[in-house]
Amino acid sequence: RPGKEQTTRGDIKLSAQNLTTGFLQEKNEEVWWRSMQSQDVMLPDEVVVEMEKWMKTPASKWIWVEAPVDELAEKRLTCAAFRIAEIVLNSGMVCIYFFASARPTWKGSSAKDSWNIQNSSRKEEAATALLYSLITQLVRLPRELDRCPPDLCRPDAFDSLLDLSIPPAARHAAALGLIRTLLDHAPKALVLVVDAVHLADCAATRRPLADLLGMLRERGRSLGHVVKVLFTTVGSCALLAANMQRGERVDAERMALARPGLPLRGWSQISGPRGLGRGPGQNVASEDS
Repeated sequence: RPGKEQTTRGDIKLSAQNLTTGFLQEKNEEVWWRSMQSQDVMLPDEVVVEMEKWMKTPASKWIWVEAPVDELAEKRLTCAAFRIAEIVLNSGMVCIYFFASARPTWKGSSAKDSWNIQNSSRKEEAATALLYSLITQLVRLPRELDRCPPDLCRPDAFDSLLDLSIPPAARHAAALGLIRTLLDHAPKALVLVVDAVHLADCAATRRPLADLLGMLRERGRSLGHVVKVLFTTVGSCALLAANMQRGERVDAERMALARPGLPLRGWSQISGPRGLGRGPGQNVASEDS
């Protein structure tokens, strides 16, 4: 029996990996990842306090850090999201993360292609990347599937997600169905860090992304489950404005005052607080085969 379950899980992982090999995100490349590790993260004290409170709490908690539209603020906030994901993983908690890119590109497409991020179809591609990334990371979580869920065991379970002839809305709906199934088999406590979700937010994607947030809210309210979510954006985001609750938005307006090499009063670095909140049954996320 154990061997059969392991094989089943391995088959699912093998099928799911096509979702990442087919869709590339600039910010998920190895070079970018290494560059993030060398960055110092300085933020206004009021933002750091809220982020560290979010990390420490052992209960379900959501926050949305909203910075002004500013190139330096965007870079600092992305670095902060990276740093928090790193702290959470190093603490031994399960962390799923996604760093959106302004230039999502299908593998094999021309490198000369260019487009405006306001183009809704590109935002649909960014939403696709987010959903597919969640699927591949949920499949890799260190919890054995006690049985093969019917939605995942079909030979064509992931085929519709990779078929570009299928409209994005249909692919998003299929992805949400797989995410719901995978959440049922995930560890009881999850941390989710999502940077720049505004790059995926438009009228065409708002419904499926809102459904995703609803799934996570529902799971976090279930007895014995903990779901902690951090969103970081520059500028407003209609998706989050409509789905976040009172007290969950953190105003990072003062980030617009920062300039390279200019120290500011009331700014500090994010640190890994002691007693980082752990929910029930948490382990380090891994990519074991």
